[in-house]
Amino acid sequence: DDEGDEHEDEEDEEDSKETASRALQSGRASEMAREAMIAHVSRDYLGALRRYLFAFKVQPSLAPHFHEEFMTLLRDSSSLESTSLPPRDLLPLLTLAVSLFPDEPEPLAALATVQYKSGALRSSISTWEKLLKISPLSLLALESRDNLCSSMVDRWHFRMLNDEQRNRGFQEAIGRAVAEGRKTVLDVGCGTGFLSILAAREGAVRVVGCDLNEAMCEMAREAVNVNRVREGVVEVLNVNSKNLTLKEEERV
Repeated sequence: DDEGDEHEDEEDEEDSKETASRALQSGRASEMAREAMIAHVSRDYLGALRRYLFAFKVQPSLAPHFHEEFMTLLRDSSSLESTSLPPRDLLPLLTLAVSLFPDEPEPLAALATVQYKSGALRSSISTWEKLLKISPLSLLALESRDNLCSSMVDRWHFRMLNDEQRNRGFQEAIGRAVAEGRKTVLDVGCGTGFLSILAAREGAVRVVGCDLNEAMCEMAREAVNVNRVREGVVEVLNVNSKNLTLKEEERV
């Protein structure tokens, strides 16, 4: 019985220590949230972010109480005018903010903006896309994503697409090749997908387009859908042609 009593005493002592530790952490978290507000007013955006995120991580129940202040801080710290804040310092903090508020648009918008400032254009486009899944009517997300995609398209694509003589020549050549029985087409560096669509229209039964530019691949897929190409005929892959593995029946 004495041993049992000692064991219970030890458990009670451990529980007391854990309770005391949680109370200390809770008190520290509340203090950090208040310090974050002061840091924000002083325009110490990095310090404010670090303090808020620590507080929310330790005591999640604080987040609703400081929600508006934190979202305002995200907008202030990620604005294009805040050029003095190093993106390398902001990115991990904003990534954590997204994980803590997965259904909120503001953390995603802040992360996408800082990714753009850091030169990570493809990551920024991807983050804007995630925001659009949460807020499909967000004009900021739509315009930012479309502008980024446009900036990643080389200008010479537009000259080629408007070259009617070139386009007729390609269409005739592709049509002859398909008519001769070459029904499988590999479009290396497919760009906008224009030639892949021509091949499908001329009767190809399988077209695989590949391009290293992710934005161009997205544009090509959209062009395939808009032009109502038969489902399953054209596939666009964001991959280097040297790393492309084709099925036996797709080899050309």
